[in-house]
Amino acid sequence: MRAKLPGLDLSIYLQGLVNLARNPVVILPPLLMSIICAALGMMGGGGNDPLGSATGSILSLVETLLRFFGIGVAIIIGDQTWRRSRASFEDGWSEGRRKAGDILIATLGLTFCLYIAGLVGGYLGPVGFLLVAIVAFFLIYTVPAAAIGGIPGGATLQSSIEAVRAAPVPALALALVTVAIFLLVELFVVPELSLAVVPYITGSLSPLIFVFDSVVESIFEGYIAIVAAKVYADNAFARRW
Repeated sequence: MRAKLPGLDLSIYLQGLVNLARNPVVILPPLLMSIICAALGMMGGGGNDPLGSATGSILSLVETLLRFFGIGVAIIIGDQTWRRSRASFEDGWSEGRRKAGDILIATLGLTFCLYIAGLVGGYLGPVGFLLVAIVAFFLIYTVPAAAIGGIPGGATLQSSIEAVRAAPVPALALALVTVAIFLLVELFVVPELSLAVVPYITGSLSPLIFVFDSVVESIFEGYIAIVAAKVYADNAFARRW
């Protein structure tokens, strides 16, 4: 007999804050990948030179893979915070390296689907945004499936779709919280904090502005990784067993 799926548990989002405060190491993988991406960006080409544009596109894909790998490792560490109360960066990073292939393949699949959805959506006008949102919603568990679900990278897209279809409400809550936090961070938190800090950071210290912004963004990404790990585990694993 099929197990009954857990419903929406909003306490996860409050407990996620507690877990983040107790285990700040969860922000290290996204922060590390952000710094690496910044270094790669300084090497990137672009402009009107075809070769430069091609190099820029390749670097953009590499940066996407690195950032999602960082989020994948953060999800692994986030899962540890629920199972052990205390998380270890070394254990999470080691497990992340073992699962790097699956996480990167899952990211490629996710990126390709979102790209196609955006391409098709471009011909649909305002409705196109809805298409991208629907695709992103059903693929929200793609990276968690590779990071902590034990799903091979090539099967994570289908696994995510099945998990969302089986329990859409928790997935929708996670999606809404993720979007809300992203908008809050990108539109308000980082700009406002940067404005408060920038006057005191000038000249040779200006790179610290980037580090400051990256730390703030990584804190919120770490929180999302923690709650995503729990929501995925509660619903996808319950569906499977």
